[in-house]
Amino acid sequence: MKILLVDDEQLARQELSYLLTEIKSGNDYFEASHIKAAQQMLLKEAIDVIFLDMHLQNESGMELMETVTQMKEPPFVVFATAHDDFAVRAFELDATDYILKPFDLERLQKVMEKIEARMSHRSVQNVPDKKSDASSRDKRYLPIEDEDRIVMVAMNDVYVVTTDEGEVIIQTHDKEYRMRESLKAMKEKLPEENFMQVHRAYIINLNEVEEIQPWFNRNYQVTMNNGSKVIVSRSYMQAFKAVFGLS
Repeated sequence: MKILLVDDEQLARQELSYLLTEIKSGNDYFEASHIKAAQQMLLKEAIDVIFLDMHLQNESGMELMETVTQMKEPPFVVFATAHDDFAVRAFELDATDYILKPFDLERLQKVMEKIEARMSHRSVQNVPDKKSDASSRDKRYLPIEDEDRIVMVAMNDVYVVTTDEGEVIIQTHDKEYRMRESLKAMKEKLPEENFMQVHRAYIINLNEVEEIQPWFNRNYQVTMNNGSKVIVSRSYMQAFKAVFGLS
């Protein structure tokens, strides 16, 4: 894994690289003390993860985020800062996580576990497809029978798939579809890097999770971006926690 540490304080970069090495050896570390140096490093190296300080000397880490968000395959970004007032903005910009100085080894380990889980999903997604273009299209769209026609619903527009009386219900941002099919069969059609079964009756789009709350019997209640609420049962809890870096 190639990790870029962006911080104008050398001691902060040294501390972070030391802790990351304690968690796992074998990573390659690159350092930058200002935005331009970080941008140049992104051009030269295929960086996997950036640990980014928000307050650099006369600069803001947001400037680098603008560069990252325009990349075709952006690295995962973790804001590593002494200030907590950028947390909301960080996640709006799709930051992977947000850690505060002084760095805590246990907290940092959870961040790295989350990143490794997401890298694993991404690597599956990026495996070259040797099949035809039609097969590629099948992975981007879900054909759904709707009355007397077949609707091609984009996979990333599916929020929740659930089951009711022998049918599956596919929830999108503005509509529900019903199909006479099993949840197991539907799961096989959905790309596993984006979708996860979290309950015997629910599959969710991991990219559309808005909020996670503790629930009864050590379960979680997940709120999706379309307002749906789904329970994560204990049978699926370990895998779910791994994806989101939860303890």
